[in-house]
Amino acid sequence: LWLIRWTFRRVARMYDFVVIPRREELVVGRAAALRRFAKALAHGPIGLTPEGLRGKGPLVEPPPGNGLFLASLSRSGIPLLPVGLWEDGDTLVVRFGAPFELDVPHNLTREEQDRAAREAVMVAIGHELPPPYWGDYSEIIAQNTGHGP
Repeated sequence: LWLIRWTFRRVARMYDFVVIPRREELVVGRAAALRRFAKALAHGPIGLTPEGLRGKGPLVEPPPGNGLFLASLSRSGIPLLPVGLWEDGDTLVVRFGAPFELDVPHNLTREEQDRAAREAVMVAIGHELPPPYWGDYSEIIAQNTGHGP
């Protein structure tokens, strides 16, 4: 585990990735990462993985708070671009969806807004993936596309 963390930190530094600490007790580190993130946004498009480190394989629910963060980016006028990424044999397939803005109802609680935003983002990503990768969002995506997983 220490070797993976060391390697990931080195890669992140080399490619100027912004890594947001996962544990809530690392408030100072999270604040610094968000400041770096805001600076990166000023220079052009960025890539995010809403589900974090759990994102290998089928779609999984992102950690709480990610939906509110993405909704705040969207309210700031930053379009979200869903990207589906998977391997088909020896080929890496990347499919881009249309940019969109999150429209989360304000009459919901913060937790409900967060859940609604996370779901909207993950469903948009799911539309760019083949059905076997829909994971936790299979039913919702199937309802939206009109065919089963």
